[in-house]
Amino acid sequence: MPRNSRNNNRVSVRPAPKAAAARPTRTFTRTLRRNQVLTFNNTSGGEYATLSAIIRGDPRSFVDWEEAATPFELFRVRRLRCFALPSALPTASLATLLSNISSTQIWTAPDYTSDELSLGTNIFSYQNARFHTLSLNNIKKLADTDVRLNSAQGGVLPASTWLPTQASTSLGGWDPAVLNYSGLQFYAQNPTLYNVSPSLQATISVIFELDVEFKQPGFSTPPTALAIGPAITAEPEEEENDQVAPQETASARPPTPLPPISEKPRRLR
Repeated sequence: MPRNSRNNNRVSVRPAPKAAAARPTRTFTRTLRRNQVLTFNNTSGGEYATLSAIIRGDPRSFVDWEEAATPFELFRVRRLRCFALPSALPTASLATLLSNISSTQIWTAPDYTSDELSLGTNIFSYQNARFHTLSLNNIKKLADTDVRLNSAQGGVLPASTWLPTQASTSLGGWDPAVLNYSGLQFYAQNPTLYNVSPSLQATISVIFELDVEFKQPGFSTPPTALAIGPAITAEPEEEENDQVAPQETASARPPTPLPPISEKPRRLR
């Protein structure tokens, strides 16, 4: 039989693996979505009805988070997208709805930190701030950004940081007062809604999308969804100040320090 026949090219079968087991590398990406209605609840300078909110990439309040995270042990949020369209909730007059569509300005600025409680008009100074309007028959894309983990002790953590899906605390999962994902600042203003009754104030319907990456098989149930949504709105005030309010702490006790997170395994000597 000739040397270049197919039988001579056959690869021998080895009973043992070719190499030792390495770190986990296989991942699975899932996109989670949810809706949230935001209400104009403040005033600024005696001229504008305003809406200020902090949007964070916390996946626990998204639809099907528990079902998506159950088969896996680790996860990390890769990307956050935000869309907006006018809303008719609560039921208001046609004039209020048209004023909401024609005169609302929406400012957004992705931010890796989470130390601002409420930006207000200070968002205008952000170099990456963008402004949009609402449309009657179109969903506007407001932001498309990656996110970062924020630690009370470690600051902004690398994008390669993984979190456990099965961790449990009194809040269900990791403690958002100590560790949470960043997102973007959201600020809307409308001059024609300033004198509208609070019970008939205009609203904006916001759609969020999160790209979440999972790794490693998991065999326990992850934390259930939280009651709050990803958008945390500012408390209503009589008049808004231009200064940034200090951050409010979740409890008086200092948070427990977190161990350093590293993706590289230590080399044994």
